[in-house]
Amino acid sequence: MRTIPINNGFYNIKSLGGEIFKSAYKEVDNFFGVNQPNVLEYDGKKYLVGNGKISLSPDKTDNEATKIFILNMLCRLMKDKPYENFNLFLTSPPSTILNQKKALPNYLKGNYSVVYGGDKKDIVISSVTVFPETILAYFANKPQQFKRPVIVLDIGGVTTNAVLISNGSYDSKSIISYPNGMYHLEYDISNYLNAKYTLNIARDDVSFYLKEGLRMFGSDVDLIESEKETIESFYKEFMENIIEKFQLKKWNYKMYDILVTGGGGKNLFAFIKDNFFPQAILSKDPLFDNLNGLAVIAKMKKEGR
Repeated sequence: MRTIPINNGFYNIKSLGGEIFKSAYKEVDNFFGVNQPNVLEYDGKKYLVGNGKISLSPDKTDNEATKIFILNMLCRLMKDKPYENFNLFLTSPPSTILNQKKALPNYLKGNYSVVYGGDKKDIVISSVTVFPETILAYFANKPQQFKRPVIVLDIGGVTTNAVLISNGSYDSKSIISYPNGMYHLEYDISNYLNAKYTLNIARDDVSFYLKEGLRMFGSDVDLIESEKETIESFYKEFMENIIEKFQLKKWNYKMYDILVTGGGGKNLFAFIKDNFFPQAILSKDPLFDNLNGLAVIAKMKKEGR
C-alpha cells in the first residue's frame, strides 16, 4: 500500500513530483481527445479534468468533484500500473477540519474501476487521514526560524486562512477563515474591465493578464498597467477585511512575524509587504507549502513518530 499526500485545494490539486492541475472538471461526450491524459471515465461518465466548472462548497463531500479530482490524481501517479492500493493524506481548510476529517474518509474509501487516458485502472483507497491547511505550511518552512509569534497567512482560490502560532502551538481560537480568495478578486477585476472596456474576459483568464498585460488589438496601451490603481483598490479592500479579522481577534499583528503562503499569497506578496506588513516574508514554496508540510507529517506518521 502506497502512502500519498494530496493537497486537494479549491484552486489546484497537488501531489508528489510536482503533479498539479486545476480544481475544475466537465463531463464530455465521445469526441476526439477522450483517450488523452486527464480524461477520466468513472461510474459510466467521462470527465475532462482541469477544465470546466469549479466547486466552491466548503463541504468537499457534497458532490462528485472531490472524488473525480482524487481519482484523477491517483491515476497520474500510477502511470502505467493497472492496479494500486493507497493510504491517502489529504488537506482541509482549518475551519472545516472537524467535519472533513470524518466526512472525507467515509466519502472516499473503497474500490474503484476507472478508465484514464484510455487505460483501465483499478484503485483501492484503504485509508484517508485529513490535516488542516495553513498549519501544514508552517511545518514546511523551518519553524525554528520564528523567534516571535507568527501569523501564517494562506491566500487560496476560495478561502483565505490565517493561524497564529506561538511557541510552536496553536488552538481553535487561533484560526481565522475568510471565505474569499483569488477567485473572487479575479471575478471582480474581470467584471470591472469588461464593463469599462466592453470586453468579454473570463475570470479564468485574469491571472494570465495580470502577469502578461492586456492590450486591445491595434493598441500599445496595457490596460492592466493603466488600471493599476483600481485593481490595487480591490487588493486593498481584500486585505483590509483580513486585518479587521485580526483586530477582532486582538492579534498584535504589527509585532508578530508574518509568513505569507498560497498561490494568492505569491501573487499579492509585493503589494502586501509594501502596503500592510513590512515584516512579511514569502514562504519557501507558496504553491506547494501545504503539500510539503503534509509530506513531512505523512513521513513522521509512517515512521511512527
